Amino acid sequence: MNAKKRGKGRSSAIWVVSAVAVIVVAGLIGASVWSARGGGQGTAGGAALSDAELGAVRNAIGPADAPVTVIEYMDYACPACATAHSVVVPELAEMAAAGDVRFEVHFLPIFDVTGPAIFAVECAGEQGFWWAMHSLILENQTNGIRAQKTFEDLGALLTGYAADLGLDMDAFRQCLASEDKLQGYIDRVNEQIAASEALGIRGTPTFVVNGEPLALDSWNDLLKAVREELNRE
Repeated sequence: MNAKKRGKGRSSAIWVVSAVAVIVVAGLIGASVWSARGGGQGTAGGAALSDAELGAVRNAIGPADAPVTVIEYMDYACPACATAHSVVVPELAEMAAAGDVRFEVHFLPIFDVTGPAIFAVECAGEQGFWWAMHSLILENQTNGIRAQKTFEDLGALLTGYAADLGLDMDAFRQCLASEDKLQGYIDRVNEQIAASEALGIRGTPTFVVNGEPLALDSWNDLLKAVREELNRE
């Protein structure tokens, strides 16, 4: 498997995940114990910050009426997305905590492994740990999501992350088994894909500041653009 890309023929904002959904149910729900296969360091149960403690509501941090809105279009197996998460996202989170920025993560799936990862993140979000799961996947990307050989291994990895975060595992599996919830997540991702296509976005990560996609030569270009928007207010 090894984080293979999807085909380029995505002419419409339809995220085809029927096969992935079956894999998620078979893999994540069936994996009751994580057998560590070089999956990186997890977060000890109970040690992760909840969304509420971060001032987040699912995929968004910062007030809805902040003067600057930054949207990141990302994929969980994209190496540059993991770099952005460690280099620039902490500063955006600080700006969001100060009330200056609203930072949102939107999905633009490119790699096959991202489907199960999105479902795992959204189901962790049902228990108030969206950002904890999101961060755990990205922080351990190289030896985690990108290193798994099969979807069964991926399911075990993601289920292990849920256990590491101290989630209610019965509720986690029930979420993944709910066709209504999965369809809701799929619909939301398709809306995000459609929005990215309307903006002409083709790759990840792409950052959008107050509605304008940025072409970045360095991560500092993003922070500079945010500060310039703040100075206009």
